Amino acid sequence: MGVLADGRALPVLAEAGIAEPTDPEPEYVSINSRNQLAVTLQENNGVVLIDLPTGRIAKAFGAGTASVRGIDTESDGRIDQRGSIEDLRREPDAVGWIDDRYLATANEGDWRGGTRGWSVFDSRTGKPVWDAGNSFERLAVRHGLHDEGRSGKKGAEPEGIAIAEYDGVPYAFVGSESDNFVAVYDVSRPTRPVFRQLLPATNGPEGLLPIPSRGLLAVSSEEDDAEAGVRASVSLFRMGRGTGQTPSFPGIVSADDDRGAPIGWGALGALSAAPGKPHRLYTVTDAAYSTTRILTVDTARRPAVITRELTVKDADGRPAGYDAEGIHARPQGGFWLAVEGGTGAGNKLVRLDARGVTRQVVPLPADVAAGLGKQGFEGVTATTDRRGHEVVWAALQREAAGDPAGVVRLGRYDVTAGTWSWYGYRLESTGTAGDWMGLSEITVVGDRLAVIERDKLNGPAARVKRIYTVDLPKSAAPSGALRILPKRLAHDVLPDLRATNGWTQEKLEGLTVGGDGRVYAVTDNDALDDATGETVFLDLGTARQVFGRRG
Repeated sequence: MGVLADGRALPVLAEAGIAEPTDPEPEYVSINSRNQLAVTLQENNGVVLIDLPTGRIAKAFGAGTASVRGIDTESDGRIDQRGSIEDLRREPDAVGWIDDRYLATANEGDWRGGTRGWSVFDSRTGKPVWDAGNSFERLAVRHGLHDEGRSGKKGAEPEGIAIAEYDGVPYAFVGSESDNFVAVYDVSRPTRPVFRQLLPATNGPEGLLPIPSRGLLAVSSEEDDAEAGVRASVSLFRMGRGTGQTPSFPGIVSADDDRGAPIGWGALGALSAAPGKPHRLYTVTDAAYSTTRILTVDTARRPAVITRELTVKDADGRPAGYDAEGIHARPQGGFWLAVEGGTGAGNKLVRLDARGVTRQVVPLPADVAAGLGKQGFEGVTATTDRRGHEVVWAALQREAAGDPAGVVRLGRYDVTAGTWSWYGYRLESTGTAGDWMGLSEITVVGDRLAVIERDKLNGPAARVKRIYTVDLPKSAAPSGALRILPKRLAHDVLPDLRATNGWTQEKLEGLTVGGDGRVYAVTDNDALDDATGETVFLDLGTARQVFGRRG
């Protein structure tokens, strides 16, 4: 397949409306039971069918264009699904026969196109009979896998596609290269695919290999960056058997907003119970996004569902961009945020009213701020006694300069007095080059403070993802040397993170006891920046099971 001897395009390509027909660039092939080979010409925006016994071109057709609305098209730090692409070429990458008539393409785009989804074509007419439109990219948004940094380019970037039959049902597997997932569709009716499940992958899934005889699907991911802890890998998924089985992923998804689009989310670095609401939690986005939002989570559903979003505002009522690393919902209304700064002086506590407007900012004491680098506050909680006396507790992630090695600070802020005092917490040690230990959450559990202590490792290298407790001090810390609070191991979360046999996430960062008495934890997916993007939302059991009978 190429050109005529005089350099002119093959007539079958020219007549089909193939772009640049004198320079066909084959990309991917698939063969049906009639020995017809379908090959995509990605940059040429076309598909060619070849009769294998004769080697002759049986048909060629252009993949056409599509307009897609209701997607995020600007890389501006906001998941804004009001954008659109108009009349763009599909430029299909992978192709797969669904049966001997219909074939499916993953429309990644390469040269002048890419429509952020996949299509089904009728090979007899060369016309599309179904197109994903915005639905493929919205799957990423709903599951917290949308890479906002790719919004201005090719979005979800569907690249791989594979078709196979399991237990008599034909499925299409479509891989998103930039959002790190494989979407599974029932294609029993090729002109009406039905979405069934999303499978989380590591970075850059390209190779999709169904193994129906063993009920397996193998997915190879190409991206490998040892310095960032992102490694190339192969994931193996097994087909569930029987009815009533619940997939291990997702643990959390979002509902639709008032415009009918899924609520955009990611980078969940904190959790708080909602006072008086047994099945409601709050979480908050961090600096991965330009505007901070508080998200409401319904834990009565499985998976848990993000049902509302509240934009955080500064004192003048404008959208604020805090690096929120902790949240506490106050029983008297509103929230405390722990805000991490780019420098020590940028760390602060921020009190919001119930509408998300900033009402108070509490800076770190200058002497403590001077000892911090870019890693500061990681978690906030508070107590309020019967007289309304409120005390806020906040954890610093790493040691401050001048403090004992391996000891981090737990800050106690007396709201009425407006004063800080500090206790010490001794971290575990690590012998792994480039690793460090730190705190990433704090919450009150009865008469104790519970903290998350973790390392900076992920995947098979991860070692420390733990919940420890210390007794809740009843008064301000004494002046002078840091008084180190003895700690007790409450729960090792590493087995929970590895229970699904997937990639072990690094950033275990959210922890709370819900109003239903259950302990919840969540990982921060860093909005897919040097991370796989999977968010693990865990129900660790009752508070008594995790923390024992005290408190």
